[in-house]
Amino acid sequence: MAADAPVGMNLKDFMRLYYEEGAFELVDGKRIPVPTKMFGQINIANELMLLLNSFARLKGVGRAYVDAPFVTMPDKENNIVVSSRVPDVMFIRNERLNEYKRTTPGWEMCPLAIAPDLVTLEIDEADTNLDVMQRVNAYLQEGVRMVWVVEPTTHSVSVHGGGPGKLPLLSEKDKLGGGEIIPGFEINVEKIFG
Repeated sequence: MAADAPVGMNLKDFMRLYYEEGAFELVDGKRIPVPTKMFGQINIANELMLLLNSFARLKGVGRAYVDAPFVTMPDKENNIVVSSRVPDVMFIRNERLNEYKRTTPGWEMCPLAIAPDLVTLEIDEADTNLDVMQRVNAYLQEGVRMVWVVEPTTHSVSVHGGGPGKLPLLSEKDKLGGGEIIPGFEINVEKIFG
């Protein structure tokens, strides 16, 4: 193997392990189990997914999914997965999702093999700022355009990517918008924690 070849695993092996051993992320060649979520975490993810889908389906702009894996496969002909992520919520614009379905035979039985446009990352008290920023940067490097970091203990959200400038930490009374990814989408942050 060449020194600069990506570390990864065959897609069939990835899928077999995912089904046999449970959800995991593949990061730098290492499998990292996806922790089980508690009801409050599930509630937040479902609220976000419902809010996004209510708007996006009405406007025909995309779809949101909870706890769905996506993989990075730069060499699709050899079906090598070099990384995988399982965001709390992911959103994919319709034109990209439709093209993916049209050009990917058997897509229904595999993890999504394109980066979502937006993901949410729900943090807990065990996460350090360094851990969170490493995960945010990894998402952005893997092709995600915007990351919403949801902080349940402070009922706040920070937005990363998605355009010029850094957005401040948004509190419950602030508005969270979809930017260019979901034009016109805007909610009060407090709705996420309902």
